Order: sequence, then structure tokens, then C-alpha cells
Amino acid sequence: MTRQIEPGAGWRRRTIIQGAAALTLALATGPLRAEENKVGRYLNVDGLDIYVEEHGSDQGQPPVVLLHGALYAIETAWGDLLPRLADRRVIAIEAQGHGHTRDRGAAFSEAQMVADTAAVLDQLGIAGADLVGHSMGAITAGGVAMRRPDLVRSVTLLGRNFSPDGTVPELLEMQRDPQHVPSPELVAILPTEADFGAWTEHYQRTASNPAAFQEVAMKVQMYVGGWPGWSREQLASVKAPALVVIGDHDFVPAAHAAELAALLPDAQLAILPATTHISILKRGAWLEPMLRARWDKLG
Repeated sequence: MTRQIEPGAGWRRRTIIQGAAALTLALATGPLRAEENKVGRYLNVDGLDIYVEEHGSDQGQPPVVLLHGALYAIETAWGDLLPRLADRRVIAIEAQGHGHTRDRGAAFSEAQMVADTAAVLDQLGIAGADLVGHSMGAITAGGVAMRRPDLVRSVTLLGRNFSPDGTVPELLEMQRDPQHVPSPELVAILPTEADFGAWTEHYQRTASNPAAFQEVAMKVQMYVGGWPGWSREQLASVKAPALVVIGDHDFVPAAHAAELAALLPDAQLAILPATTHISILKRGAWLEPMLRARWDKLG
């Protein structure tokens, strides 16, 4: 962008809402607990230095790959779940324009996100990984499972719809009409001003170019808001076992999540109580045993 716009309350509301299910914001989850086995580095992919962290320990089990949602980063997305997986080798990737990874000049796209993730895993010599993606990161996880099945042993999709209409109706209405005044029920599941402030502070503290905040947010909004979804044929092509997880107060209706699980050849569905699209990332105590149960069955 050539002109900077001060993000007032109205702009913030439109940016958050129009991003729909994927434009989730960082909560004050606090920093990751200190880990001796954490290694952070950059891997060059098609001219972009992508920031990658390795956590935990390699005990002969397939690695876990964590893919954050829109406008998150490793610290803000995985502060609850990641430390619970200390006995596994965990690869956490920060996507284009997020966290320590700078933005490209090009628009965001599923194809590019998938290619970036696949290239990182190829460089690390990883195949047959357990992928876990949240929201926008779940688009990437699902896309890798479809386009590079050799890299995926299992895939977990957190807070993900598979088509644009798989969003709570009032949120769809608000996407189309930014002047719509949300009901108390919708307000209860949307990010708050405090959430937005916490996310902004983290971005300005860690981003390679903090001044790019507005441009990246708008690009993400265009990506997730215009994402066409996956066809039934694409979903049927996924060979890896899948776990679909939403909150009972998610942006994704339960019936739609159930349909997604039914369209995947080998999938289970979990709906977490008292959980929103955002707070699902703070449900590590529930997610961990579900993930491990699925992984243990695979050997």
C-alpha cells in the first residue's frame, strides 16, 4: 500500500469481521514456557526466509507440524498446546507476513502457503508428519494433505470450514454488510478490543516490518474472505486420517463441521464445550489427549 491509514475502532471492526473464521486474533496467552530444546531459524523458500522453530525431542516418533491461524504467530497461537508435546519433535512454522517471517509482494494464496510449508518440510527431510492447523493454518494443513500426501501421516483441522457458507449466518451477514450491528450472541464469540490490542502489541514487537501491519491485515482479509473452499472431490482425495475440531461457539456451525468430517474418508469430529474459534487454542488440556489417541493408533 502507498498510503497508511490509522486503524481506528471502525477499521478494526471491519478488518476483524470481514476476515471471518480465519481472521483470528491473539489472546493474552503469555509467552511459551522456556524450553531447552527450542531451536529457531530461517529457511529460504523461493526467495522468502521463513521462520521455523523446532521444539521438544526426537524419540523416533513422527514429527508434529503446527500451522497457526491468520495474524497469529508461534508464540500467540501455540503457547498452551506446544509445551504439552515436549516429548515429540515439533516443527512450528510462521507463515508469510506473520511473526518473524516477512511478507511477499504477492497476494496470499492456498497454493503458495502449501508450497511454502511443503518446501520447509522437504528441506528438513520430514515425511509422514502429523499436521495440526488452526483456521487459516488449517487451510494450509488440508492443502498439504491433498497436494503432498507423502508429507502427511495425519491432519488435524481446528476451527475450519470447507466452504464459504460454512460460517454462522450472522457472521456471514456482517461480512457482507460492515455496518451491521452484531447481536449480543455474536459479540460473545468475536475478538474484543483487548484481544486486538494484545495482538497488535505482539506484531509490533516481533514482526520483521511492524509498519506493514495494515497491509498484511488487508491481504489476509482478502485471502481468507475470498477463499473458495474445497470441493467434495478434493476432500475425498485426502488419504491421511483426519481430526476435525471446533468449539460449540465457533465461527463454524456444528452441522457444517459434521459434514466436513463425513466428506473426509477417515475422519473423527470433536466439538469442545464452552469454546470459541479463538479460545480453542487455550484448550490444550483437551486437545492433547485427543491428538495422542489418534497418533497412537497410527503407531
